Amino acid sequence: MAFTKRAAEIWRDFTDALNPLTGVWQPAKAEIRAWGLEIENQLGQLLGDSGDSLFTRVTTLEGWRQPLAGRAFVHADTDPKGGASASLPRGHTALSGARLPGRVTSVLSDPDGFAHQAFARGEFPVSGRRFPGSRYAYVRTDPEGFASRVQRADDGGFDDFRRPPFGTKLVHILNYGQSLSLGWYSSPILTTAALANCYSFSGGNRADDAGGTYAANRASLIPFKESAGPSPNYETPMGGALQCVMQLAAAYGATFGDRGQFLLGSSAGAANQTVAQLSPGVVNYERARNDIFYGVARAAENGWSYSLPAIIWEQGEADIDAGTSPKIYVTQREALRAYTENYYWSVAGRSNPVHMVSYQVSTHNFYGKAPDIALAQLDQAMRHPLHILTTPTYFLPYSDTVHLTNVGSKTLGAYQGKALAALDRGEKFLPLYPTSVRRLGRVVFVKFHVPVPPLVFDITTITDPNGAKGFELWELDTSIPISSVSIVGGDTVVIKAGADLSDIVEVRYADAAPAGYVPGTTSPNAGSRGNLHDSDPFVFDPSGVNARLWNWCVIFRKGLD
Repeated sequence: MAFTKRAAEIWRDFTDALNPLTGVWQPAKAEIRAWGLEIENQLGQLLGDSGDSLFTRVTTLEGWRQPLAGRAFVHADTDPKGGASASLPRGHTALSGARLPGRVTSVLSDPDGFAHQAFARGEFPVSGRRFPGSRYAYVRTDPEGFASRVQRADDGGFDDFRRPPFGTKLVHILNYGQSLSLGWYSSPILTTAALANCYSFSGGNRADDAGGTYAANRASLIPFKESAGPSPNYETPMGGALQCVMQLAAAYGATFGDRGQFLLGSSAGAANQTVAQLSPGVVNYERARNDIFYGVARAAENGWSYSLPAIIWEQGEADIDAGTSPKIYVTQREALRAYTENYYWSVAGRSNPVHMVSYQVSTHNFYGKAPDIALAQLDQAMRHPLHILTTPTYFLPYSDTVHLTNVGSKTLGAYQGKALAALDRGEKFLPLYPTSVRRLGRVVFVKFHVPVPPLVFDITTITDPNGAKGFELWELDTSIPISSVSIVGGDTVVIKAGADLSDIVEVRYADAAPAGYVPGTTSPNAGSRGNLHDSDPFVFDPSGVNARLWNWCVIFRKGLD
């Protein structure tokens, strides 16, 4: 391979080769980078497989113009001497036996379908991540083949990426909490067919439903599907969560099958338990701890890497009933998350953070309480990078006063799965929540973070609870009448008060029990609720529950900014 330019030319002291008097010349960084990468490529060829495998070598094909079917990344197998012998996917033909520089593993085509870059020595990233911005020319991978540094093709600069949370062969999602995590009264089972690329323990999603020892119930992995356990255990949110992650991974361009990865789903909760009763040191927690321990063991015996990126947290009702203070609730919940993270690190030998993905409990009216726990969940998600709030539950169908129907349970899982899929892409999911409240006379403007604008008032899915789409105005303990609510600009709700306001006014949403509320009921047509959601077009499980996953507004209280 010839060098484009020699070092003496790049670092020469004059700009005109025939006139040294033109002065000291500043070397062009683009030329330095090109020279350095040419050296790396030649060293890679000399070192062979014994060299530094952390680099994915990239080189131009020096004018070789082999047409390729399609205009995407084309993977090519090479023979022992580096000649192309086959290419994948989508039926691409072999590269005609052409000798490519180094041990080429993949080829990138230019807009006309001709090969112009070849990737060698490392694996092309298999994380499924779609890198933002311009086309990347060079990729550095970690030892398991996931992208960690990429060089931009347009300006030669570098971008660094953290290892994706789902960056292992086996990705474990642990579902934990109280009865909603177990699928109480969510019958009959909907997820009856095994989900592709998803596993549970041999005892099932709720492994200890099998009735044996912790070890026996987790002795092997089997294809994941929901199953009925001892009554009233039925459809848990886990099936919906895994199915939604898989659906969104495919929508973003790389199925788990394409990526060579698997999901492990397990549910380890206990009914009617507070955070304290689910915490380490209590027997309930042993199910969760054993799910992690045996998840690591089952991955190891298959020769797979293992990670636990998230706990799905299905809990809050028992702490409403117990009158747990918001401060104690969030402190105990974070302590549980952190302990689980440390235990996982100790048995798996990894150090990725463990996120807590939670719904916002919406049944405070049933307990005759204020939404203190719901507000604490929102506040913790806004303040803590590892706590994620996905959705309130007031719009879901209930089978009784606090438990969901089978469709409700699976749909709730899908909302958790939407947040997990965002983690898979390296993002933190944020719900529909207020970002600012301002007042002008009797008019209050509430601006929102809207995942997919514009905002919508939906009185078809949910009946209007109070004539104000769920919004309330309060000054201390006094309720202020509302004359109208409207949406402007796609992200702002305008509330017109029916009386004068002061600067102590507070906006509340889906908070107080509406007039005529019958105690002990919860549904989209009973109890505290609201009509505001975004315009997210995503439809979960279109051939099954066919649920439109709008992002519904969280329960909140917010004063003026």
